[in-house]
Amino acid sequence: LCWAIFSNSNHAFTIHNINDNNNNLKYQAQHRPRRSPDFLKLQAVKERTLILDGGFYSSILSYVDTVTTKCVPGIGTFTYVIGMYDGDKVLAMKVVAPDDTTKDTLSSSNNGEKANGSMEDDIVQLSDGTSVLQESICKIPKGVNEESALNTALLSLPVYCSAVNMNSNNNGKTTNGEAAASGGIAGDEDAKFPRRIVVMGGGDYAVFQARALDCIGSDVTLVTTQQNLNLKNCGAKVTLPEMVDQKSGDEVVPFAQALGTFDALIDTICDERNTGDRDDDDQPFRNKDLTMVPVVRTQESRVVEQLKSAHQCNNYISTYTRSQRMIRDLGPLFGQGKQRNYERDVQSIISKSSKLPIHAITPRNLMLYTTILEKLIQNKVTCNGRMLKGSTAVRGWNLQDFVEYTTWPREAEGANIRYGLPVLEDFSWNEVEIEEEKVEEDEQQKQRKERVMLPSTANNPFVLDIFGLEDLNTLIVGEKRNAVLFLSAPYCRMCKRIYPQYTRMARLGKEVHDDGVTFAKADTIGVKGTTLSKAMGVNAVPAFIMFREGEKYGTTLSVSRLPSKKLEKAVEYLSSGQEWDAKVFRELDEKDKKSRQ
Repeated sequence: LCWAIFSNSNHAFTIHNINDNNNNLKYQAQHRPRRSPDFLKLQAVKERTLILDGGFYSSILSYVDTVTTKCVPGIGTFTYVIGMYDGDKVLAMKVVAPDDTTKDTLSSSNNGEKANGSMEDDIVQLSDGTSVLQESICKIPKGVNEESALNTALLSLPVYCSAVNMNSNNNGKTTNGEAAASGGIAGDEDAKFPRRIVVMGGGDYAVFQARALDCIGSDVTLVTTQQNLNLKNCGAKVTLPEMVDQKSGDEVVPFAQALGTFDALIDTICDERNTGDRDDDDQPFRNKDLTMVPVVRTQESRVVEQLKSAHQCNNYISTYTRSQRMIRDLGPLFGQGKQRNYERDVQSIISKSSKLPIHAITPRNLMLYTTILEKLIQNKVTCNGRMLKGSTAVRGWNLQDFVEYTTWPREAEGANIRYGLPVLEDFSWNEVEIEEEKVEEDEQQKQRKERVMLPSTANNPFVLDIFGLEDLNTLIVGEKRNAVLFLSAPYCRMCKRIYPQYTRMARLGKEVHDDGVTFAKADTIGVKGTTLSKAMGVNAVPAFIMFREGEKYGTTLSVSRLPSKKLEKAVEYLSSGQEWDAKVFRELDEKDKKSRQ
């Protein structure tokens, strides 16, 4: 066989033999210089930056190095790369900007043991020239997926935070020895890991944390509302928020009380450190000029304080993101648009990091973090490769975590705290911060009371409208009423559906109780509504709160349909003067759940 090429320039044919041409191609292929697989991988070093925000960012500030310069508030970045180092495929923490800030961070990581002139010794280069921290280098064994390894490196921060305090002496210096000589990999001979730890949540991220902690030898209890969750090939115990008391052997008690003491608690569905309601992380998106403020740590809540004092839990770590908070506040239907806009905005801010200083996260005990990472990867306990994607990733939200948070039983005297956590028994109205301006003069209070009462009486003579904390204090607390307060929101379809039944309940209640119980309603939107819901500790509607003689009585009830045996029982207790029996309401909750199945 042959083929011909006609040339216009010389009007001639060139004849080529196809067999000769094929032989020539085979010869070139056999003698072409071959590039090693390692060389090919070097041409596409994988890099991923995790953006930390919300309660997740606030929680880890106590366990990472603090920058000395000002930076954009409310967000931080954590960057890992995959490349080649001394012929091995490795994970390593990228040096984002080798400037004075990086040197300060490295100096802090090494507790000032090295002089400033030797800071360059901590930074090495991968084969492609990427600068990384030597103590962060972790070999990737064969058979481990690169995407999973990269996500594991970025999402293992809670595991590290649970152990960091156990590997520090009184001076704050690390105690887990020097890095191993081969490749700068940290040794684990002296590393200490938490003995007993609790993980709250049943989603993919919570399951990964439980598996990771089990891998490093911790006694893990995963607390979730999912009754059929099964962790295969994992020693972690799975339990509901209520557990059988180990001392009595038959009494059902909250999980914290049943467990007694534990070293750390990782919370994947909420943030009890600041209840997820602080607006510190909103600031970069309210001002186009992005006002720079120093990184500050969030004050601890009373729940976290009681975890320390009652259960010796010195590490409370929340992985609650700002995206999760948005969906919680607005609901999946109305919150997804705002959440997507937020992700776009924050990724845009990170892309401008050359001009805007961003807090680049560096674990205070980097050798310990590398030790943990090595254990996980060598045992192939890795994170789902689909959990984070792209070069810049934001941990978003998922429906499973949202449903678990909203359906988690609540039982706390004076606050809407998830069942199982320590109860705030010292709740006092005097400690509630009233953000609205107080009306001090009697005449002004009287006029305002009349202004509140008139529209309520005109529109619904059976239900008293409450507008904010001040009305609540004036009309219910101040008058020492027995009352039922229905907290709702205009966007809540369930609230709209049950409001006519609530009105009917109020009308019948006036007839039965002879005006002894006031039925009231308040919205949780706007400045007044938000202040009221914060003071009541209510994060989800519809919710019902009882008051006996002006004081909060019993537990905040979550009721999705009326009539409700649970709410009717609460009103019966309220009007009869009975003491609140939490066990009765838990049993009613269980019956209600079974009836829906």
